[in-house]
Amino acid sequence: MLTHTSGIRSYTSEPEFRELNTMELSHEQVLEIVTDEPFDFPPGTGWLYNNSGYYLLGMIIERVSGRSYGDIIREEIVSPIGMRATRYGDINPIIPNRARGYKMDASGEFLNADPIGMNTPGTAGALVSTVVDMLRWQRALDEHQLVTSDAYTLMRTPAKLEDGTSTLYGFGLSIGTLEGRRTIYHGSGINGFVSQLSRYPDDELTIVVLTNTMSSEAEIVEQAVARMI
Repeated sequence: MLTHTSGIRSYTSEPEFRELNTMELSHEQVLEIVTDEPFDFPPGTGWLYNNSGYYLLGMIIERVSGRSYGDIIREEIVSPIGMRATRYGDINPIIPNRARGYKMDASGEFLNADPIGMNTPGTAGALVSTVVDMLRWQRALDEHQLVTSDAYTLMRTPAKLEDGTSTLYGFGLSIGTLEGRRTIYHGSGINGFVSQLSRYPDDELTIVVLTNTMSSEAEIVEQAVARMI
């Protein structure tokens, strides 16, 4: 599930989800979307980005620890490395300076993005943060404050399928190149927001782009900045 090679059907790709994604879904309601769906492929034989895997991993973490994912994020990651503006994106608490999300209609006019309850993306993408905090996150990874050096190496090592094919994806991280420079990166998108964090390890360069409009191309912006640098 960490490497998107499980073959489990991604709930965010199902037609039913498009009708429900503005609602606050429970764990049970999310799982119902894919429970009876066939696997996309036998585990380990293919790669397909899959939000169900990370949602299930979050449920496992909560079950084993006896704590909510939000509490774990705060106690195990955010507080120890000083990410003061990062938290689980609950919709009810007042979060100072929380950005609003927008979308663009066919005429080019900006509109409010559709609302979404944060339990619906869950551990597949319900965090709020800032550029500065994401830089703190990357530095903590590079300095092995959160995971050991060996574990960080595994995160950045492409998984291989049963036939030996490389997936170009590690544990929650994509591995590639830009203009011949190694890059380790990941992007994300949710109603009203798009983000991209890219690390160029040989250049000791990290670029973070956070946007509050679904019409933006955070990855394109990030790559344009990287080329200028």
